[in-house]
Amino acid sequence: MHQFFVTQTLLLNASIDLPKEVTYQIDRVLKLKTGESILLCDQTKMFEATLLIMGKAISATCVKEIFIEPIKVKITLIQALIRREKFELVLQKATELGVSRIVPLILERNVVKWENDPDKMVRYRSILREAAEQCHRLTIPEIVEPIYLKNIDSFKCEQNFVAYEVENPDHQLKKRLGKIESVSIIIGPEGGISPREINVLNDHGFESVSLGTRIYRAETAAMVAIHTVDCVLDL
Repeated sequence: MHQFFVTQTLLLNASIDLPKEVTYQIDRVLKLKTGESILLCDQTKMFEATLLIMGKAISATCVKEIFIEPIKVKITLIQALIRREKFELVLQKATELGVSRIVPLILERNVVKWENDPDKMVRYRSILREAAEQCHRLTIPEIVEPIYLKNIDSFKCEQNFVAYEVENPDHQLKKRLGKIESVSIIIGPEGGISPREINVLNDHGFESVSLGTRIYRAETAAMVAIHTVDCVLDL
């Protein structure tokens, strides 16, 4: 069943007019018909809804509330900038794995440079929304404008880690996680995190950890780190 996020507050047995971007998907892309069911979500509740299509106007009536178990631990993924296609893959997969917030990070060894382009953030948020709809999430992850190392304290959680490939393999993330409600994880760029940056991060309370004995690509490391939190804390 296809899911769509809406800005209106949803109520059982109430009907709403669907926004233009949703009606386009329903009519032109999916070619759904009157009487078919979809899922609607306002990031608080999710409902199964029945479609009513009258020309270009499409409405839906909420007929059944769908319970979605809330995310137990809020994960902030602080991902150093990497190449566009890889970064967008991280956005998509991190959403599917349950991340609550994504923070792009500008570091010394970034292969790509950030250009202040509002359209880029619009695209990122669209990727997050579509991924959340695809995996039937109740909420869309937050993404913020890229930050520098000096701003890192604003995104700390109960526990804070930085994945560092030269860290002792015995000092693994999975062994350092405690009973928490929020965690932040920093993943470096293609060029890695410099020793100077690691020292700065350690001074700011980010504990260096290993993700295991293998050296992962940046986009893979992000998925491994999130999955590790998922498995250890049973999200």
